[in-house]
Amino acid sequence: TIKCIGDLFADANLIKQWFAKSARVIAATGEPVKWISPLGLPCVQPYRSSTATQVIKTILQTITAVSTPDEQPINKQKNSSAFPPNFVHSIDSTHMMLTAIEVRRNKSHLLQCMTHTGHMPVMFFNESSIEIEIRRPAWIATYRELNEGFESMYPHEKFPAIPEQGDFDLEEVKGSTYFFS
Repeated sequence: TIKCIGDLFADANLIKQWFAKSARVIAATGEPVKWISPLGLPCVQPYRSSTATQVIKTILQTITAVSTPDEQPINKQKNSSAFPPNFVHSIDSTHMMLTAIEVRRNKSHLLQCMTHTGHMPVMFFNESSIEIEIRRPAWIATYRELNEGFESMYPHEKFPAIPEQGDFDLEEVKGSTYFFS
């Protein structure tokens, strides 16, 4: 099953591997992996190797405190493995924020946009729905704004070649039967 999934999503695996390799290049500098989301928000992974910790036990929980976390060395493995999903989450949150902004701009009710599964058929298959008018265009706008970006943030580092981009036209999302993000 895993092999079939890998074969089916070969291009997705290539970009995932590129993200991980790029994160290793950045982590090797001793800096945390950081990027700018399509909204222009700075994102920084706080993964450091905690060497100077103190365990504090309370009635409710146990807390591990680090005295000077910014001075701790970078956890290279965690930065590398966590970057692909963290980057994707920053893209998904950008899509959600752009959708919410557009919903408000159009004076639509936010609950029409962020709905539960019982309302999904109405939301996804109603041609006049918020899905067609707002969510899909926001998704297209999000993915149009993506750029390579690492080279400008880390100009002295050599990154692996980014995988070749396919020929999918983002506008095709507007007419797709099934769409979600």
